Amino acid sequence: EKSDVIPPGRPSGPIFPSDGAEVAGTQFTFAWATVDEASDYMFQLSSHEDMRYALSPVFEKLSSKTPAAGRPEWTMPESGLLNPDQVYFWRVRCRNSAGLWGRWSETWRFAALAPAVPRNLRIDANWDSRTLNLTWDAPEHGTPVSHYELYGSDERGFSISREAYE
Repeated sequence: EKSDVIPPGRPSGPIFPSDGAEVAGTQFTFAWATVDEASDYMFQLSSHEDMRYALSPVFEKLSSKTPAAGRPEWTMPESGLLNPDQVYFWRVRCRNSAGLWGRWSETWRFAALAPAVPRNLRIDANWDSRTLNLTWDAPEHGTPVSHYELYGSDERGFSISREAYE
């Protein structure tokens, strides 16, 4: 322990998303109030208000180990990592240049507004015409869907991409 080093304060509030906000989309940048004595920030996101654990390792980050390079922000690496219309919780704490961590911020909440996954996906075969029809039902939740993109592969569990893989 050191008595001559004071832990950094905690962020006073969120900048984006604000507490209780509904955010369009599932890929955006979290931002919070700067703490003067902070040299780094730890970000956590959870589906539990008590923050008992991070939603996944993707959502427990040191700002210095991301493209933000220690700034008071963190950008979601991909879209689709959050469920639409679900409430999520996030918080931040600071570390000073002596390596001492401060207390966690208050826990803030938000919901991502995005289309949900289609339901009842099925393939209907017409053996006489040798055709297959892919059909589905619209999602029950989420924002209204304007269009769908379909991806296919001969590999099970493939990752989608608009560009062909080499």
